[in-house]
Amino acid sequence: RLNQLLYEDLPAEKFVTLAAGLLSPAEGALKLISAGHGPLLFYSRAEDRFRSDDAQGPPLGLLRQSCYSGPQVLTFAPGDILVWVTDGFIEWANANDEDFGQNRLKEVVRACRDMPAEKIISQLYSAVQEFAGSTAQLDDLTALVMERSSSGEQIPRRKGGITAAGE
Repeated sequence: RLNQLLYEDLPAEKFVTLAAGLLSPAEGALKLISAGHGPLLFYSRAEDRFRSDDAQGPPLGLLRQSCYSGPQVLTFAPGDILVWVTDGFIEWANANDEDFGQNRLKEVVRACRDMPAEKIISQLYSAVQEFAGSTAQLDDLTALVMERSSSGEQIPRRKGGITAAGE
């Protein structure tokens, strides 16, 4: 319904990306849906590997009729990390016209996996700036990092041991 309303309201060249989630901290579960917003990287500490998920459908307002799959559910084990960034991180190119890309993003997250979410975002920002050098930033840089504490214990003012940071 939201897609239809935006399609009727927005100029033809405009659209809206959307990322929304519902967190159940006590269970360590996150239901999320994305309309044209991604990529989503989920780091499993136990397996030391990443899972990458794309959006469940196109941006809102882009097409008159769009199909969206239901929300995906991520279950956090202690130490797992969710990284959701805008494409400004992935696509910021250096002087050789090489994008920062998902692989470099994953390397930074893996290297920083023992840091709090705020520090991971700070390190991602520093890494992409260093990589890009003097090339112009052409898109926004927005990141959300969520992690379940390694001990699984409660964190002050947060239930279930999930912490999140966004910028």
